[in-house]
Amino acid sequence: MQGDERQIFKLQLFSSAIIVAVMALALGGLLIAQARNEYDASLLALEERETQAMKDELIRQVETAKNFLSTMQASTEEILRRQITDQVDQAYALTSALYAREHGRLGEGAVKRLVIEALRPIRFFNGKGYYFVDDMDGNCLLLPINPNLEGTSLLNNRDDAGTYIMRSLIDAANKPVGEGFARYRWYAPGSDKKMLEKIAYVRKFEPYNWLIGTGQYLSDVDQVLQAEARNRLRGLRFGPYAKGYFVIYGPGEKVLVSPSRPQSEDHLIDELPQDGRTVARAIFGQAMKGDGFIRYDWAVDGGVSNKSTKLVYVSRVPGWDWVISAGLYLDDLAATIAERRAALDESIRNKVLVTAIATLAGVVISLAIGWKFSRLTHRMVERFHGKIALKNQELEAKTKTLEQSNADLEQFAYVASHDLQTPLRNIVRYAQLLERRYIGQIDADADAFIGFIVDGGKHMSQLISDLLEFSRVSRQSAPLTPTSATEAITQALKNLELEIAKAEAEVNVDDLPLVIADQTYLVSLFQNLVGNGIKYRAADKKPVISVSAKRVSLSRWQFAVTDNGIGIEPQYQEKVFEIFQRLDPISNREGTGIGLTLCRRIVHRFGGTIWLESVPGEGTTLFFTLQDGSAAS
Repeated sequence: MQGDERQIFKLQLFSSAIIVAVMALALGGLLIAQARNEYDASLLALEERETQAMKDELIRQVETAKNFLSTMQASTEEILRRQITDQVDQAYALTSALYAREHGRLGEGAVKRLVIEALRPIRFFNGKGYYFVDDMDGNCLLLPINPNLEGTSLLNNRDDAGTYIMRSLIDAANKPVGEGFARYRWYAPGSDKKMLEKIAYVRKFEPYNWLIGTGQYLSDVDQVLQAEARNRLRGLRFGPYAKGYFVIYGPGEKVLVSPSRPQSEDHLIDELPQDGRTVARAIFGQAMKGDGFIRYDWAVDGGVSNKSTKLVYVSRVPGWDWVISAGLYLDDLAATIAERRAALDESIRNKVLVTAIATLAGVVISLAIGWKFSRLTHRMVERFHGKIALKNQELEAKTKTLEQSNADLEQFAYVASHDLQTPLRNIVRYAQLLERRYIGQIDADADAFIGFIVDGGKHMSQLISDLLEFSRVSRQSAPLTPTSATEAITQALKNLELEIAKAEAEVNVDDLPLVIADQTYLVSLFQNLVGNGIKYRAADKKPVISVSAKRVSLSRWQFAVTDNGIGIEPQYQEKVFEIFQRLDPISNREGTGIGLTLCRRIVHRFGGTIWLESVPGEGTTLFFTLQDGSAAS
C-alpha cells in the first residue's frame, strides 16, 4: 500500500513538472516571438522617424534662412533713407556754417557760389553719391553729374513713369525735417537710356529758398545687402558632423553661394561642369514646381569622386528671385539609424533574457510548490496511517475521531487543490480562445499544449512580473533627477490607451511640475493610479479621472488622482496598500493585489508619502507628495 502511494506521489510530481515546463516554454516562446515582432516594427518606425526628422531639419534650416533674407529685404528702404538723411544733414550743416560765417562779410552772390562749390566735389556711396541744389522755383543750381543743366529750369522734367521729378522734390522740401523724401526713377550710372528706382531726401535752406538733397538707387542698397546675406549664408553649417550647407542661385541662373565649389560662384549654370549643371537643373526644376525635396549624388568636398546621396530641400526666395536649397547626406542618416538600431538590439536582447529568466523562475517556483505539496500530503497520509496502525485495537472507539480527522484532511486537500488549480482552470477557459484563433496554425501538439498552459502561465507570469517590479523599486540604483511629471503622465496615458477607450473614460490632466524622481517609475506610478480609477469604475456612470498638483511648500508638491468610481469602505482604506490585498478577489477585475503596494514603495523611494480619501459610491482620491525639481534643474 505504501509503495503504491509513493508511486502515486511521484507520478503526481512528475506530471506537474511536465505540465508546468510545457506551459512555461510555450509562454516563453510566445513572448520571445512577440518581442521579435515588436523589434521589426520598431526598426521600421525608427527609419521612418529618422528620415522625417532629417526632412524637418532641412525645412527648418531653409525657412530660418528665408526669414533672415526677408528681414534683410525689408530693411533695404529703411537703410537707404537713413543713409541719405545722414548725408543731407551733413550738407545742410556745412551750408549753415558757411552762411553763418560769410553772411554780411561777402555779398550774397559770393556766399551762394562759395556754398555751391563747397558741395560740388563731395562724393559718397562708393563714388556714386553726390549733392544737388535747386531753388524752390525749380531751377537747377548744382548737378555735378550734368553741370550743363545748371542754371536751367527742371520744373517739367519727368521720369519714364511720368513722375515730375523737380515738383516731387519741391513738395518734399516743404515737409517737416526728417520727412522730405521723394521717390522717382533716374538714369542708371553710365547710361542715358535706362532708368532705375531712386529715393531722394531734401531739406529746405530758408535763407536762400533752396532745397539741398541727395538720392540713392534702391538697387545699390540691395546689392550691398545681398552681398552681406551671401557671406552670412555661405559660412553656415548644420546637421551631423556640420556637413549641411546652403546652395543659392540668383536671377539669370547665376550661382550665388556654393560652399563645396566656391570657384563656381558668380558663374552662370551653363558655365559649370557637367555634374554641376545637372544638379543645378534638378534644383531649378523643383523650384519651378514649388517647395519640395530632391535627391542627387555629390561629394562632400565638391570633387568628382567619392560621391554619396544627398537629401535636399528646395524653396524660392521672393523679392530677390533667389532659389535656395539645403541638403544633408543620407550616409549620416544611416549612421544615426545604425546607432539607434544597436540600442534597440540591446533592448530586445535584455527583454528576451528577462523573459527567459522569468520563465525559468516560474518553472522552478512551480516545481518547488508541487514538491512541497507532495511532501506535505505524503507526510500527512503517513501520519494518519501510523495513527490507524497504533490505534487499531481502539478502531471502533476512535471511528468518529478518525472520520473527523479524515474530514479535516479532505477539507485541507480541497482548499489546497482549489487554490492551486484555480490558475489551471483559467488556463483551460482562456486557452479555448487561443484554440479557436490559432488551431491548426502551428501543429497538433502545440494545439494540445496551448489548452493546458495559456492563462495559468499568464497569471503566474503576471505574479512574478509584479513581484519583480515590486522588489526592484527599493533596489533601484539609478539616481533621482529632475523629471517632468507632464511627460510621465503623457506616457502613462499612452500606455493605457486601450483601457481608456474600452471604458470610454475621460481623463483630465492639469499642468504638472518638474519633480525629483525616476522617469520609469513615475510613469508606473501614474499608470497604476489612473488604471485603478478605470478598473474600479461604477457601472452606472461614465468614468471621469482627474490628475492635478499643487505646491504645499517651497520644496514639495502634492498630487491628486481623483475618480468617480465605486469608492472604498473606511475599514479597508489602509489595507489596500498591503501586498496581495484585494477587496474583491473573486471579481472579474484583473489584478494581483500588488498595484497600490507598488505605488507606496515608489513614492517612498522618491522621498514622499501616499494616502487616500474615499466615499463609497462616490469615488476615491489618491494623494502623494514629491520633492520640487525646478531648483535642481
